[in-house]
Amino acid sequence: MRTKFLLVSTCLVLGFLVTAPVSIARDPWALSGDQKRGRCQFNEGQDECGFGQYPVRDRGNARQIGGFYIDPLSPFQAGDSIAFFYEVQYCGSNDWSGVDFHILSNPGKNWIKFQGNVCQFRYGIGKRQGRASTLEFEMNYYLDY
Repeated sequence: MRTKFLLVSTCLVLGFLVTAPVSIARDPWALSGDQKRGRCQFNEGQDECGFGQYPVRDRGNARQIGGFYIDPLSPFQAGDSIAFFYEVQYCGSNDWSGVDFHILSNPGKNWIKFQGNVCQFRYGIGKRQGRASTLEFEMNYYLDY
């Protein structure tokens, strides 16, 4: 009786593991759970790191992109003002949305949630107000499966 119970239990567990959705085991962060480091070097005459500086991010085999963030690293200071901007491409469309601008805040406060049906996005970093410098940052984006 005990052997039969163990056999049935084992079959049920194996059946669940085989048929469970693959998305349960997926990491929803597109960059393998790791943040992608980036840099924008502001020089004389260069006031931004525009859309061509960083790769277009897409959903891969996910249903859509849920959102993204950019978090500044040192030498970013709380009093500095830096804009970042982005645009999205909705699934089934070849057109890009209009550009949205935001002011970069301290780490953990720069999350942009997309409204839905976003298959790709691209972003850029605007010039630091006040002085030429370098901005180092981390970014990642969330996939909805």
